[in-house]
This record gives sequence, structure tokens and C-alpha cells, in this order.
Amino acid sequence: MRDNDVEPDTFFQQSDLCYNRTTKPLGGFQDDFEKSVHLFEYLGRNKYRVIGSKYAYTGDIKRRKRGSSIDDVVGRWENGKVICFDDNRVMS
Repeated sequence: MRDNDVEPDTFFQQSDLCYNRTTKPLGGFQDDFEKSVHLFEYLGRNKYRVIGSKYAYTGDIKRRKRGSSIDDVVGRWENGKVICFDDNRVMS
């Protein structure tokens, strides 16, 4: 992060600022995922690519249920816009 002039802040986790990861259901009441700040693309355990905010990201949004080792696709970015899948694909 420092190589890209981004000073790490101890009050956030990189995983909370990813385009392609979420810990919350998408499309529910008060869903603010699309409007939240996104800076990174999750590449793997403790590996992130700095993309920056308001990037026209395209790719799947994944979520891992607590205790599971499998990621579920819960949505998708298309050129910077979030597409939420129907309720039967959204984990609660």
C-alpha cells in the first residue's frame, strides 16, 4: 500500500474494502455494498491488488459462509455497477 501512496489505517481491514468480496448479503434492506468504498481486489489469502475507488470493475462478488471453505457467488460487478442476484442465490 505504501508503494502506491496509500497510508494504512489501523481502523479498517483490507477485506472490507474489496470489490470482489463481501461479508454481508447483497440486495437486502439497507444494502450499501455498491455505495461503499472499494479499493482492492482480493487475490488470495492476505493478497490484494490496489485498484482504487470508483474503478469500473467487472467480476464476481463472492461471500464465504462462516465455517465454510467454499466461496459462493452472490453478485457481480459490470463496468462499475453491481448486479444483485435473486434471493435464492443470496446467503443470509
